[in-house]
Amino acid sequence: MSEIAYGQPTGFEWGANERASGEFAKCFGDGDIATYVDKGIELLPRDQWVDGTGVDDFVEWIRKQLDGMCASNGAVSALEIARAIAGQKLIRLSAEDLYDHVGRWGTGSTLGDNIRTLSEIGVRTQEQAPTGRNNWLPSRSGDWKADARQNRIHEAIDLGGNFEAVVTALHLRYVCFIGLSWPGGGGHAVCCTSYNNGNLRGPNSWGASYGDKGFYKLTERECVRGRMKSFGAFAIRAATESD
Repeated sequence: MSEIAYGQPTGFEWGANERASGEFAKCFGDGDIATYVDKGIELLPRDQWVDGTGVDDFVEWIRKQLDGMCASNGAVSALEIARAIAGQKLIRLSAEDLYDHVGRWGTGSTLGDNIRTLSEIGVRTQEQAPTGRNNWLPSRSGDWKADARQNRIHEAIDLGGNFEAVVTALHLRYVCFIGLSWPGGGGHAVCCTSYNNGNLRGPNSWGASYGDKGFYKLTERECVRGRMKSFGAFAIRAATESD
């Protein structure tokens, strides 16, 4: 499966991945993000989908992105929530710190590059990487690698851009990270935190005045027409101290 970068080709392939029908594939972090093994989790039948399922209760803030930063905002939002699900303190991570690794201002980045960086390097907190005027990020100093390593993705499960797989992951209390051609606009990436009444839902990165107090909703039709299968969708688990 290839990813679509926002505005330019990605140059990064996840590689061939033969999945059994109705199963997830699993990719591990710690520098081995492209290695897949059969996870063997069957898709939840539609008649067992429960409205309101997900992890909305862990959403504490709505971001307002700069140009091209949607994937990094969605990725750090997913990691923040994954950390909280794992019992860690909910802290605000720096989307600017992550984007500094994976993109150039205004050009965007891919889901895969953000996941790979959060797996191999991690990301600093907003407090550790404060932005200055015009969101300028100072040069890294001190033991920044150790700081970033405290906040990493341990597991990213490739959902194949499948709507049913995303809903299943939400029922399993995973937070998801998805990309698609947004209704009425271009490529966009967001954190996905719940399923309700036929829609995927989650915090967007367009400020609190967008949608339902900053939350979007996407129908299955919009996800299919938006080529989520091409952009990608992943279920995220955070690293813990034992990882």
